[in-house]
Amino acid sequence: MKTTFTYIITPADAGKKISQFLSEQGYSSRLRLHLRTTPDCIFIGETSVFSNRVLDAGDVLRVELIEKKGSDAIIPVPMKLDILFEDEHLMVVNK
Repeated sequence: MKTTFTYIITPADAGKKISQFLSEQGYSSRLRLHLRTTPDCIFIGETSVFSNRVLDAGDVLRVELIEKKGSDAIIPVPMKLDILFEDEHLMVVNK
């Protein structure tokens, strides 16, 4: 599954490197490292760029995250769950 996040760079964010901008958006250091080492994940317009690129006001930054297939080592166990919230990215379960 591929999830795409799009940001329009404001004058306040111009001059920042993409890695700094993503950090301020809440991307973890591990995720930023993954993006830095995986080709074709970060784009300005339609052009693939590196995370050290400096942003300009009006740039359209697109980040594409590709989720890997789940692990075969995890065996599903049927059980009743008290699910408080669920969407395509998050599930909150009452312990």
